[in-house]
Amino acid sequence: MNEAILHHTAVSRKKNNNQFDAVKRYHISKGWGDIGYHIFIEPNGDRKYGRKIGTIGAHAIGQNHKIGICLAGHFDIEHPTEKQLEDLKKTIVEFNITKIDPHRKYANKTCPGKNITDNFIKKLINKTMKLIREKGRRETFAVINGKNYYIRNVATFEDLQSDGHINWEDVEEVNYNIRIDGVIAG
Repeated sequence: MNEAILHHTAVSRKKNNNQFDAVKRYHISKGWGDIGYHIFIEPNGDRKYGRKIGTIGAHAIGQNHKIGICLAGHFDIEHPTEKQLEDLKKTIVEFNITKIDPHRKYANKTCPGKNITDNFIKKLINKTMKLIREKGRRETFAVINGKNYYIRNVATFEDLQSDGHINWEDVEEVNYNIRIDGVIAG
């Protein structure tokens, strides 16, 4: 199970519509060696990569082992663009992200902004994940953006359930053989 921390730049896209390079320069000037985030999504939906996934980031004290995702914009005063949200959903699928916390959970700030509520983040994951089970089988699959991901073990399912993302009542039984596009491993 991959967990992530969601951030914003706190710089309006009206001031700067292409923020990755500026943020990277700022982080390097602080002595961090690189941008602190793993993934950075510009307002036009372009995804940029900072630190390699699986390496330690520099984005949330005590939580840098989690994937750091930053959306360019100031979400106390504006909302993410549709293109940013579409790429964020693709990121959730691509990296099997099953839990996203707002940066504010670990720091005394509003990040990722007042307009990105905790409920909004939870719904974002819930909207990208639907559970199915082939009739007559016990295995459960998560359908994320039209792709079927096998949930490898009960502990992973229980983690998803305890985080409020899924529950047994939401599992839909289907009458067809389920094609596997990937695996969600705990």
